Amino acid sequence: NYMLWRELFLPVFKGHGVYGFIDGSFPCPEPTILHDDGNSIQNPSFQQWIQLDSIVLSWIQATISQEILQAIIKPNHSLTSRDAWLQIERLFRDQVSSRTLQLKVQFHNLKEGNLSINEYVHRLKSIADVLTSIGNPISESDLVLQILSGLTPEYMSVSTSISTRVPLPTFIEARSLLFLHEAQLSSLSNSTTDNSTNAFMAKQQSSPSYGRGRGRHNNGGRHSNGGRPPPISYPAVFNPSQPNNVTLYCQLCYQPHHTARDCPSLNSKAFVSDISSNYSCSSPGDASWFVDSGASSHMTPNASNLSSITPYNGSDRGVVGNGTQLPISYTGHGIFSTSDSLFSLRDILVVPHLSTNLLSVRKFVSNNNCSMEFDPFGFSIKELQTK
Repeated sequence: NYMLWRELFLPVFKGHGVYGFIDGSFPCPEPTILHDDGNSIQNPSFQQWIQLDSIVLSWIQATISQEILQAIIKPNHSLTSRDAWLQIERLFRDQVSSRTLQLKVQFHNLKEGNLSINEYVHRLKSIADVLTSIGNPISESDLVLQILSGLTPEYMSVSTSISTRVPLPTFIEARSLLFLHEAQLSSLSNSTTDNSTNAFMAKQQSSPSYGRGRGRHNNGGRHSNGGRPPPISYPAVFNPSQPNNVTLYCQLCYQPHHTARDCPSLNSKAFVSDISSNYSCSSPGDASWFVDSGASSHMTPNASNLSSITPYNGSDRGVVGNGTQLPISYTGHGIFSTSDSLFSLRDILVVPHLSTNLLSVRKFVSNNNCSMEFDPFGFSIKELQTK
């Protein structure tokens, strides 16, 4: 608190031209001076100095605690602003040694435990900042290594990756990597629920209806069941070659008793064109992004689709077509690639309980300065400059 108080006060003193009262460069003049006739008279500069110094002293006294005020006031002693300033500084220095030892013990003993990465990293950074403020700075590399040393075993792989890099990543870079790993662990913990949800798509007893995502709850959006959705790949939990006691529905033509692999529509040129255009929205190694003209934000259940990630602490929720509100765990940015172009996906919402990746048309064209045109066979992306 002392360092913060000091840093706030110094500009005030300098701005009002009274810093000399504090640093001693404007000492108190003599109370009297000799007149031309040899007699002593009151010094006008002394009275002016006393008035200004009293104002500065009142500023200091008004901003310190009662305990500190009692410690610096001495009976029968005229206190100046410089006296008060120096005594407060001495009190602070007397406490620095014990405070430094206490903070260093906290810094080296703090472990992640049940804390989130955000809370754990914030606590360590706060302790390091206080140590710096009292003259015992913690280097950025020491801060990063201490963060890694206190992680739980689930973070061993990313901890090894960070600590062996040359040069060692900065605090901001290391924190981002830990956020990403935390999100991936969260996605894995929800994999059983997600697989059960995906399996339902292959077990529906009637022709399915598809709802569109609507991004953040506060932004709204619209629900649409029209048009054929993009093709959906088989979930890992479903194998069409194995016997099944449920009716199968094709994910291309929506007819029963066959799967997309055996669908007669695959021979249709229009259908092939439609499939090609939809799967052009897939980045190598990533899940398909489903183009949604009604979504107000990009949404994904998988944080690994993001190249940068930040924990989301707001109250907004992702709203899907049936009105269900799903919690948002992270936000960030990503890259969307085609065979010959790269596009930016900004402000992606990580919604762990979402079953698919939704690409907002409005966000996409706005962030990439392009247009998206739809026709009976699919869609095309055009740069506005060459449209």
